[in-house]
Amino acid sequence: MRYVLIGAKYGQERPAYVSAEGRDADIAYGATLTAKELIVDMARSAMAFRTIVKQLPDDAWSFPVRILNSAPFPAAQILTRRLVEVELHHGDLDSGYGPADWPPYFAAMELAEPMQSQRQDRLHRAKPALSA
Repeated sequence: MRYVLIGAKYGQERPAYVSAEGRDADIAYGATLTAKELIVDMARSAMAFRTIVKQLPDDAWSFPVRILNSAPFPAAQILTRRLVEVELHHGDLDSGYGPADWPPYFAAMELAEPMQSQRQDRLHRAKPALSA
């Protein structure tokens, strides 16, 4: 998402990944990291994302961007998409975190597609665990 925002900063469409193969390679590489290495990588990535967010001029937030094959959307929506990614993937780690742990604002916020469906999917998968 950082690369997409860098593109918005300069008024250029910029892909999140060079290619689908590049995305797959990044995921495969991440799967080889130890927990400590993942924490360091996540901290570096979060700081780099924060840096570009703080540097983005006001007019860049309305620049149309896309993630993978999505329809274009305003760059400002990247912040919501990042929040959704963090909350949902946290639950995907099978660490005991799930919909019951979501902050109330996240559970109640209106989301565009595909984020709404993704959150609903996690909620439905957790229903048996929530009622137990």
